[in-house]
Amino acid sequence: MVGRGVVLLKAKLAVDATPASIEKAFMEKREIQRLLRGEQTAWKGFVMRWRNLIYTVVLRTLQENGPAQEAEELCQEVFLRLIRDDFRLLRQYDPEKAGLATWLTLVARSTTLDHLRRQRPETVPLEQVPETGTPAPFPRAESLDIPEGVLSPRQRLVLKLLLEKGLSPQEAADFLQVEVQTIHSMKNKALQKLRKFFQNGGRFEAKSAYH
Repeated sequence: MVGRGVVLLKAKLAVDATPASIEKAFMEKREIQRLLRGEQTAWKGFVMRWRNLIYTVVLRTLQENGPAQEAEELCQEVFLRLIRDDFRLLRQYDPEKAGLATWLTLVARSTTLDHLRRQRPETVPLEQVPETGTPAPFPRAESLDIPEGVLSPRQRLVLKLLLEKGLSPQEAADFLQVEVQTIHSMKNKALQKLRKFFQNGGRFEAKSAYH
């Protein structure tokens, strides 16, 4: 039995759609379904396919409102919004109302404008991060004050995903295409380095970020 959503989509497309547009619509619907099923290759392909569009929208929106130095980070934030809370935002996409490119354009622009509307971000010193193994939840903050050179780029990104962006370890693992155990390991090592850094009065060896 054909699902109601498919019937409605066919009915809408039948009005003035070309064969190419019909095929595109169903391909996008299958793409979303694969993402929501958690297929490992689906997310990587989705990012590769839509990254240029999202980056262009973010960059243009930033240029309309001021400096555009944060385009790369905000592009990543768009993808984080899509994957957060078990793809909650992505599940809201309705192919009967708009094409996927149009919808992603709106999401990218909305994300960028939200960022621009924020006041000066509040920071949380990493000395206040709970000790490893404690049941206390991660603190949420608009921006983490991570000293430069203490962590490797990968460790720094993992902490930002968990503490600043509020992703769960599983969501961070899905985003980075790694096992969740890898996320736990990188988080623990990063926190150990930061505690040692602060205990030493802010002194560290240059090579420590990569060992």
